[in-house]
Amino acid sequence: MKVDTVIFNGDSIFNEMGFIVRLISFDSLLDKEHNSFLDFGKRTKDGLEKNYRDTLYSKVGKIDFADYNNDKIKDILVQNISDVRSNWTYNLYLTDIKNRTLKKVKGFEEIKNPKLNQDLGIIESRVNSGTNYIEFYRLLNNDSIYKYDILVYDSMDGASEKSYKQALEKMRRK
Repeated sequence: MKVDTVIFNGDSIFNEMGFIVRLISFDSLLDKEHNSFLDFGKRTKDGLEKNYRDTLYSKVGKIDFADYNNDKIKDILVQNISDVRSNWTYNLYLTDIKNRTLKKVKGFEEIKNPKLNQDLGIIESRVNSGTNYIEFYRLLNNDSIYKYDILVYDSMDGASEKSYKQALEKMRRK
């Protein structure tokens, strides 16, 4: 069995010293839903004090960091799948440095190509398909997502840009 490990020293990512993020990926012929462990913890002289571990699937083992819950601490995104049009999904883990743990956001892995709109605190999903489109989400109670009932078709023209701006204005009023 082949094993790959990606380790991030949290000193350069979080506002606190000594945290480690580790993704251990392995080939699995038996389990198509789980091929990786995500570990999060405090570095000790003996290695890693594991404060959080999750078993997940990650096709390419990519990790990103961005503050999705606006607490000024970067959260952890672990790539999940990629479809035939290269729409990527991610698992989102909200970082709780004070309690030395993570909270996995339910349903986030369904959002294709997620990107945080900092101005509104919403998550935009720009989907590549036969007809490209944009969907909008927000975090709900820091443990799940809410999908707005707004869909913008993106034909890369002025009409699409106008529809996009109208959608943002509608969400701003909510």
